Order: sequence, then C-alpha cells, then structure tokens
Amino acid sequence: MLSQERYDIILNLLKNKEIVKMKEIVDTLKISESTIRRDLSYLEEHGLLKRV
Repeated sequence: MLSQERYDIILNLLKNKEIVKMKEIVDTLKISESTIRRDLSYLEEHGLLKRV
C-alpha cells in the first residue's frame, strides 16, 4: 500500500470518528505501529491532524 493511500484512510477514519486510537488504525490498515507513527508524524507536520 502506498503512503498516500494510508494517509487517505487515516484521514477518513478521523473524519468519521474525530478520535481514533492506534490499535484501530493498526487493525484497519494491517501494518506495523512504527509505519503508522511515521504516517501520523507526516500528517501532523503538514497540519492535517493533531496527535495527543
């Protein structure tokens, strides 16, 4: 899966729920937590989400 596809899926999850836990993203995308952390960092750097 391409990174842009992952970004789109993560942003859609957030659009639908507003708050999404790491486990939910792992279960949805079937990828490692480290990859998700990198994706979340990228999205946060570009102002698309806020991690808490």
